Amino acid sequence: MGEKGVSDLSKYLKSFPNKKIAVVGDLMLDRYVFGEVERISPEGPVPVLTVRREEDRPGGAANVAQNLQILGAQVFLFGIVGSDSRGEELLRLLQTLRIDISGILTDPSRPTISKTRVVARSQQMLRIDRESREEVEGSLLNSVAQKLVSRLSDFDAIVLSDYAKGVVASSLIQQVAQAALRRSLPVFADPKGKDFTKYQGITVLTPNERELEKATAIEGTDLQSLERAAQELFSKVKIPWIVATRGGEGSATFNRGGAMGIIPTEPVEVVDVTGAGDTFLSVLALAWVSGATPLEAAQLATIAGTAVVQRFGAVSLTLQELEAKIALRGSLGRSKILTREQLSSALSQHRTQGEKVVFTNGCFDLLHIGHVEYLKAARERGDILVLGVNSDRSVKELKGEGRPLIPEQERVEILAALHSVDYVVLFDESTPEKLIRAVRPDVLIKGADYSLDGVVGRGFVESYGGRVELIPLVENRSTSKIIEQIVERYR
Repeated sequence: MGEKGVSDLSKYLKSFPNKKIAVVGDLMLDRYVFGEVERISPEGPVPVLTVRREEDRPGGAANVAQNLQILGAQVFLFGIVGSDSRGEELLRLLQTLRIDISGILTDPSRPTISKTRVVARSQQMLRIDRESREEVEGSLLNSVAQKLVSRLSDFDAIVLSDYAKGVVASSLIQQVAQAALRRSLPVFADPKGKDFTKYQGITVLTPNERELEKATAIEGTDLQSLERAAQELFSKVKIPWIVATRGGEGSATFNRGGAMGIIPTEPVEVVDVTGAGDTFLSVLALAWVSGATPLEAAQLATIAGTAVVQRFGAVSLTLQELEAKIALRGSLGRSKILTREQLSSALSQHRTQGEKVVFTNGCFDLLHIGHVEYLKAARERGDILVLGVNSDRSVKELKGEGRPLIPEQERVEILAALHSVDYVVLFDESTPEKLIRAVRPDVLIKGADYSLDGVVGRGFVESYGGRVELIPLVENRSTSKIIEQIVERYR
């Protein structure tokens, strides 16, 4: 499938804020404990985490609801929480997000599902789960289903977020699916388990390739195997559409008529897959009911899913961020190339995760091993590396006539393809002072050929507690020396 044009996909985003979406599923509270590990416990061979910050976030179906709300939709959430402090905190978070929680019931016999992640330098060290493995009481599930069905006229779509914790049971699905079918209301589900027959009658299933393989016993994750698995599932379950997520390969759409659509994705460095399925499901549903074709909806969802796996934790994209990702979709590394405004928005998300931002800059005309080693070393000083690149005009001002040899657009795309680089932004000024003030890095990096007193932006960075570091350079490797060698050799 060819890529749709930017305007073709972006136009659907305008309808997102007008949509009303019901979400039903397993509600969770995600807790994050961020800290630093600096020593090993004398009591045993285990790391000691010094806690710096703790944070609660909506998880499970509540994360799907949050994704939809941040994308502008009006969201109505249905499910069950326990009669405990975690349930109270989850409801408080949802109310803060202005999500309708009138469809959430309390079950005093069950704890609110929670997942506590212990994190050091963006690396998850441990996850602690609190949940009940007992089946949810049937009358309670029926009450949740009836609450949703009684309000079907309020919704544009229904999303089932199944984490196999008991709420998205066969009885609930069938009540919802049958009532939605009578109103021609689309129902989307992210499935779990091996038995997909319980999803009978819904509109779209979004399994990943491994889930599709388990549900059909057809092994293999290549396209031919996935197509056979999809058709096998269609023969068992009465559903019109399957949109399968394929990790780094993108996604694929299948319908009962045998048609298949392939949505590729660009290669990216995966930081954390937590919540990627929630984001995919949310964007797919919103795009679908906003008039996108199934193929277009899957492409939008793939772009969104690819964006969130490059960040730590379950994160939600804003409409503006999704539009920026669409605009930057296409060539190698393109999703890393941002304007200052887009960069500011992206960095705010990283900082909410407690990630440390590193900044450096340069012309990077004729990329060589010295540049590569320098950028790798800079990236090791923090969690996110932002690279400021001189525009063609400013390179000419600094280096003189005949430079740059490589145009700015090619330079930024080559740099964005490096794993060590998270974001690339062009600047046109003679110095990066204004860009540094916009980025506000935790660490400012320059090569050891500078003195600390000569580093532009040092005073500003140190004024708020940031630090400046000088990194040794690879000896005898520079663009000027390469140019001299070329001239001498081919004189």
